[in-house]
Formats: sequence, C-alpha cells, structure tokens
Amino acid sequence: MDNKFIGFFKRHKIITTILTIIAVDVVLLLIGYFSLGWFTHHNEFQIVPELKGMMLSDAEKELRSKGLKYEISDSIFDNNSKPGTIIMQTPKAGSKIKNDRTVYITIRSFATKQVKLPSVADLSLRQAQTTLQSLGLTNIKVEKVPSEYSDLVISIRMNGLPLRAGDMIPVNSNITLVVGDGSLQQAMMDSVIINEESDELDLSDIPDDTEL
Repeated sequence: MDNKFIGFFKRHKIITTILTIIAVDVVLLLIGYFSLGWFTHHNEFQIVPELKGMMLSDAEKELRSKGLKYEISDSIFDNNSKPGTIIMQTPKAGSKIKNDRTVYITIRSFATKQVKLPSVADLSLRQAQTTLQSLGLTNIKVEKVPSEYSDLVISIRMNGLPLRAGDMIPVNSNITLVVGDGSLQQAMMDSVIINEESDELDLSDIPDDTEL
C-alpha cells in the first residue's frame, strides 16, 4: 500500500509539486500569523486614563506609568481652567489602545487671550456691558459720576488708567465703566425752577401804577 502511494507520487510529479507548494504556503501562513501576534503584542493593550482636568505634568506621569505617550495637538483659552490644564483628549478615557501609542491632548494655553476693546463711549450702561461680555470681558465694575445724562457711558478704565477703543487688553482684566448718574440734569432743572421763582418774586416787589 505504501509502495503504491509512493509510486503514485513518483509517477505524477506535477501533483507532488502542487501539494508541496500548498504545504509550504500553509506553513508560512501559520508562521506569519503567530509571528505577527508576537511582534504587535496581540491582545496586549492599555486602558486610556481620564486626563481631562489634570495638569500636563501629572498627565505625563500617568501616561508614562502605562507605557503610553502624549502629544499636544492644540492649546486654547478657557477662562474657567488654569494654564496647562488638559481640556480634551483623543482617544477618550476608557478606550483600549496598544502599548507605546500616543494620546492627543488639548490644553489650556499658558498665555492669556487678548481682545480688542470696542468703542463703548455714549452707549447705555446695558449696551456697553453686553458688548464687553460678548468678547469675554466679564470682570466689569461700574462707577457713577455726576453727569447730565443717566446711565450713559462716559469712559472706560483699567487699573485707574483710561482706555481707548482699539486697545488690546487681557480677557480677564478688571475694567471699570465710568457712567453718568444724571445728577447734573436734575441740578439744572432745580436751578431753572429757582430762577423762575426768583423772577416772580422780583415782579411782585414792583409797585402797581394804579396805587400811585
């Protein structure tokens, strides 16, 4: 039986060659499959930690302890976060990634955002506040001064110094709106009333011709 089997393959060398090629291919595929798993650490992964809200230095230590790297993809200004705080991350926390892979992060910029001051003179107090707040300027104080018109912006100051439209200032600056209180208008009205009453008194002191 064995001799017949061997004799068959000796007589049909083409079939023998084809079967040999198939066998070699199968062996190479198996070697490649298991080698690939070994080289790529198949089934070995890390869970991405939650980095949002952490300082950059702390996040770096956390990632290094897990065999991961990081790259700063962007920096943005966030008035509610400290400089260097992580705002966003990719992949998100809880994701599974291979060892030595990179986590991309967005941090709060170390430089304070600058904004261009608009013209607010002669605007009402409410209009001026709305305009400034739309630019991110929220630390606004109001100082009332004697003026002819009430709640009309006269000027704007920062640290006691006057500002002009077009000035670049930090978005977290403490600014003061100098606003009229309308007291001068009332004073002028009171002055007019007093003058009119005075004139009436003067006229009453003039003797009537009919009494002469």
